[in-house]
Order: sequence, then structure tokens, then C-alpha cells
Amino acid sequence: MALKGRFEKVFIRIGMWIVILILGAGVVFMGIAVWDVREKELSARQDKLQAESQFNALNERYEALLASTERLETERGVEEELRERFLVAKKGEEVIILVDAPPSNVDTPPPSGKSILGTIKGWFGF
Repeated sequence: MALKGRFEKVFIRIGMWIVILILGAGVVFMGIAVWDVREKELSARQDKLQAESQFNALNERYEALLASTERLETERGVEEELRERFLVAKKGEEVIILVDAPPSNVDTPPPSGKSILGTIKGWFGF
């Protein structure tokens, strides 16, 4: 009978360790699953911020396009756009195109008009 009690105690201890190992494995697997969900949530949050940014940019562009179409619905707006894009004029008007002046070289000194021989004579005071 004493032997039977010892076996029972050993089996109970082994059973407890098996249950503890199973519960530990369950905690590990749940931890991995929670970590994956956390990563997906962070990715979704970042995607949401990016989508909101794109939405705001598109909304601003939409407002600008609405303002542009409202301007083009008037006769004056159409005329301004034609003149701006195609450089056209009405009969009796002239088109003036302004061209920038070419850049001048400020670093180079103006030519003196002396020859090389005159320059050498100037050094010696002749």
C-alpha cells in the first residue's frame, strides 16, 4: 500500500507538470497572437494616417479645381486663360513679349585700348 501511495504522488506531480507545460505553451501561443494583432493595428493606424493625408490633399486639389472651373465659366476668365496660354490678341491689339537682357560679365575688366608694347612702356614710365 505504501508503494501504491508513492506511485499516486509521482503521477500527480507528473500530471501537474504536464498541465503547467500545456498552460505555458498556451500563454506563449497567445502572446504571439497578441503581438501579431498589435503589429497589424500599428500598420492599420499608419495606413489610416496616410489615407487621411491623401484625402486632405485631394480635397484641397478639388477645391482649387472648383475655383478654377468657376473662373472659367465667365467670359473674362476664358479670355484670360486663352491670352495666357496661347499669346493671342484681339483685332487692333498687339502682343508684346518681354525678353530678359543677357547677363553681363562683371568680373572681366574693360579692354584698355593699349597694345602690349604700350603696356610694357607704361611699366617703365616711357
